[in-house]
Amino acid sequence: MRETPTRIPEETSVMEGRPETQSAEGNTKPDKESVDLAQKNLDLQQRLAEAEKDREAWRYLADHDELTDLLNRGGLRRRFRERHLDASTKAARPEDDRRPEKSRPKSGSMLVLDVDNFKVINDAYDHSVGDDVLRAVAEHLRSKTRAGDYVARWGGEEFVIIFDSTDSRGVQSKLYVREGNEEVGKARMKVEAVIEGESQSITLSGGVADFEFDEDLDKVFRRADAAMYQAKNSGKNRIFSAGRGTEAKADPSSSGK
Repeated sequence: MRETPTRIPEETSVMEGRPETQSAEGNTKPDKESVDLAQKNLDLQQRLAEAEKDREAWRYLADHDELTDLLNRGGLRRRFRERHLDASTKAARPEDDRRPEKSRPKSGSMLVLDVDNFKVINDAYDHSVGDDVLRAVAEHLRSKTRAGDYVARWGGEEFVIIFDSTDSRGVQSKLYVREGNEEVGKARMKVEAVIEGESQSITLSGGVADFEFDEDLDKVFRRADAAMYQAKNSGKNRIFSAGRGTEAKADPSSSGK
């Protein structure tokens, strides 16, 4: 009579609260419940990673101008507020900042720029040409700034740059070119833009104001904006500097932007 092979029962062991099976050969195998749980955890991690990517994409869109891909007004405000908070923290707890005292960013300057005669360009050509001009200006400003500087399209044909640890004279020498012995206020800025297949020079008027990072952004902007209108009223294609702490009033009515 043929003998029926004796079946060796599998032993069960518990590891980290999860039952596992042990075969006759001694190999431990996770049970189906553990495998399913591990797969669910993996799926959840992947979904969380995708959701974070989506949030980052939405944050970027919320902070950037669609036409030029520069920061927009809201994005610039957030960056300035973050820098303000960072500067306040460093001032309150300087021991947390290992950089030398002189290298810690405490101040900077704001440059407000406006494209000269932009309305004339829009009236002479269609708005797509105006968009090309704005993109050319944006690219030019990117090329003239550092990684720590913030470049934004404030609205319309107006741009704002916040320079870290650079005063108004440094900004003027960085972006504007003086011809011969011209005074700083008469320095020029030209941007090459292609209009209907031809390269043409676009000029900008600017106003720059120095500030401390604990100052209010709107007050700094008003000073720089007023200086920009002074540049407009003085012949355009030049840069004027605003005195620290002044509250000059802009007069756009006679500027002929």
